[in-house]
Amino acid sequence: MSFGHTPTAFIVQCEQPCYMTGQNPLPKDVIPPQDVTCLDTKIFLDIPDVTIDDKKYSEIDFKTQAEKGMTPAGYALATFTAGGDNTAESLETANKLYGAVNAALRDRGNRSILYRLKTVHFFIGSQLAASKGPEGKKLVIRNLKKTIKNCGRCTSEERSKFEEMLQAAEAP
Repeated sequence: MSFGHTPTAFIVQCEQPCYMTGQNPLPKDVIPPQDVTCLDTKIFLDIPDVTIDDKKYSEIDFKTQAEKGMTPAGYALATFTAGGDNTAESLETANKLYGAVNAALRDRGNRSILYRLKTVHFFIGSQLAASKGPEGKKLVIRNLKKTIKNCGRCTSEERSKFEEMLQAAEAP
């Protein structure tokens, strides 16, 4: 006997990513990347180093540059500006790694590192969107505005550079 219904299946993902604990709910716009995996080493307190596409977060961690006197914003500008070696693929990898750590920090309620990480993460997002050409323009503008908003420890030169990039993105 048929009732004219096509069978449907629902896929429910019950397991959370290895870097998440479930301690705190995430904002709706923070979606932990599912394809990032964990390593045995720690990057912050109890947060594991994460990897994807043969790249580890610890290899692109903004904190390693702080010891050399570089701010998170300075590191973002020097390391993740679109063009040259920073292809859409490499920026996507960096975006996923920073996205995983962003989610893990929020999950654990660690705000002190999160604020510095968000500057780098939003800048990576802006450059990833820029690599997509005109269709990425709205996202470039959104992420540059968020980069500037979270740029509490930026130098005046870094803030000016972000503002110049935003003005260029907003131009017709």
